[in-house]
Amino acid sequence: MESKPNIPVVTFLTDFGYQDGSVGIMKGIILEVNRDIKMVDISHEIPQHDVRSAAFVIGQAYAYFPENTLHIIVVDPGVGTSRNILYVEAGYYKFLVPDNGVLQYVFECERVFRVINVKNQEFLLPEQSSTFHGRDIFAPVAAHIIDGVDPTLLGENIEPKAISLSSKPEIETDMIRGEINYIDHFGNLVSNISHETIIKLLKEKKKFRILLAEQQIDEISETFFSKPPGNLLAYLDSSGYLAFAINGQNAAEKMGISVGDHFEILYSLPD
Repeated sequence: MESKPNIPVVTFLTDFGYQDGSVGIMKGIILEVNRDIKMVDISHEIPQHDVRSAAFVIGQAYAYFPENTLHIIVVDPGVGTSRNILYVEAGYYKFLVPDNGVLQYVFECERVFRVINVKNQEFLLPEQSSTFHGRDIFAPVAAHIIDGVDPTLLGENIEPKAISLSSKPEIETDMIRGEINYIDHFGNLVSNISHETIIKLLKEKKKFRILLAEQQIDEISETFFSKPPGNLLAYLDSSGYLAFAINGQNAAEKMGISVGDHFEILYSLPD
């Protein structure tokens, strides 16, 4: 029995939306090289210029793809400036990204083998605009990578900028100060506090109280229906972090909460 050919997989994560032709143009450039490429849209609905949300989304998604998948991320508010464009090999995956911190979670989880500052004009479109590097740089470079170009020809090895887009939880003797890290399509609020931290609190049977936007929560719910409609609840999100939702409603809109807002978990409370 013949083995199936190893067809390259390329993903796209952008803030382009679908109204314009930007995504299709990038795919067209890549298809000129290889029409058998499998292309997957992770999302094109990242809020405009929101590198922090893009970092969270790729951090959750990248490892669910086959080894050697090339992840292209174009959430790039610095387009046209002196910021670098990076080709990265980390873990079993490849990435083509602006050097703006968007791989924060990938770098935290994976061994980084190579980071190259893409500069070689040979692999870019002959004419480049200052506002559409997705078309003029990212797509043609991706096509050459897929076609087997030696990545060392793209440019020079560099160290990526040490950019932290989100803070770590502040853990004190009687409280944890957390932050809203991401707001999903339903308006649920994903924090920067891991499942492990919450599970440890529960195992230690410490009484706790979560204070979020002048509301309090005293337990972790298993489902969105653990509370009556309209009620705020805390739950362990599939992303691996503590999150908050309002049953049947958009929590972010109803509570006026944005990414970066803080909340507190008080524990070791008196009975």
